[in-house]
Amino acid sequence: MRGFFRGARVVGSKPVLYFAPLDAAVERVAVGQPLLLDIYDADKVLLLARGKIVESQSQLQALLERGSLVDLDEVHDPHQLAKYSPRTRLPEIWDKTTDQINAVLSSYEEPLFQDRLQSTLPIVEKLVERDPDLAIFRVVRQSAPERNRYAARQSMFAASVSMLVTRRLGWAASGANIAAKCALTMNLAILDLLGRIAVRQTEPTPRERELIQNHPIRGREILEKAGIADRDWLRAVTQHHERPDGSGYPTGSKDVSEASQLVQIADAFVGGLGDAALGVPVTSSGILRQLYLDNPGSPFVAALIKELGVYPAGSIVRLANDEIGMAVKQGPTSTTPVVAAVPIRGNRPVLEPVFRRTDDPAYSIVGILPGREFTPSICKQLFAMYLAAS
Repeated sequence: MRGFFRGARVVGSKPVLYFAPLDAAVERVAVGQPLLLDIYDADKVLLLARGKIVESQSQLQALLERGSLVDLDEVHDPHQLAKYSPRTRLPEIWDKTTDQINAVLSSYEEPLFQDRLQSTLPIVEKLVERDPDLAIFRVVRQSAPERNRYAARQSMFAASVSMLVTRRLGWAASGANIAAKCALTMNLAILDLLGRIAVRQTEPTPRERELIQNHPIRGREILEKAGIADRDWLRAVTQHHERPDGSGYPTGSKDVSEASQLVQIADAFVGGLGDAALGVPVTSSGILRQLYLDNPGSPFVAALIKELGVYPAGSIVRLANDEIGMAVKQGPTSTTPVVAAVPIRGNRPVLEPVFRRTDDPAYSIVGILPGREFTPSICKQLFAMYLAAS
């Protein structure tokens, strides 16, 4: 399907059109009413122009079965956009989905909260499925926190990491879904508080510590009030800071669900990289190493390391030939990612990347850097160049 998608690419003066299956926009086709969009046949030849009429349900069904297409720009459903957009547009869809999740989480007192949340989760799942390296890159190269979006963004990142780990572990869909929903909703009780603390970069006050200590219980109460009765989901949210050795909070319980344990690991990884966005000199590899030491024998930490590799996408590394670059894709082993190597001129990177396979000894990785060498803007540009080139 990759060749079907419309994008911003231009050949000469004529834009290259991308398409999606008619099914992606079928809700915009009303039998017996003028069409709101053009319909093309499977060879991308105009079949029915805007304003024409699909005469019957059987005609519509025949169009669907014959592989009819529509211009991707006519697709409005977010899930379908995540499914069919070209990879070069996926970063934009991630941004829009983050805004959507922020709006959903902020509306937990509204009647349709549960329905809106349930409809948003599949978009995140599709984005992670479409390009796991992009999902990892966004976690590793987090931007500076914004108070009104920080908690929602962190929850979305934690849900993304949870999806990657449950896939690696082979969890059934039901269990994976519980972990993802827990990650998205675990901080409902302190959304604004987390944003305030992140932006001001100071330790919580005693009153704020009290709110943080109690937020798993309060989060469960919010979900119950919103009409959510799934006991596994509610338990996971209540326990997402508990630990099997009893050292967690809010109750010190030792009977902790697997979903809670997984989300706690995902949250710790995401939070550590959030510190890196504030200038703390930490690396993804260093955070993974610390998680391994703090959680001996944890299958969730082991799965996270296997899924991300030693140098996850977004990691800034030095190569054997003394080039500096950014990992953009997992390679044949956990220590040999594809790296966008960038020349340095006058102590500044020049955006003319060469994509190196680090399983080649000439370009092997000899060190990982904190990431200060490249600004967030440069990192985004490098990844966009990788997407356009791949």
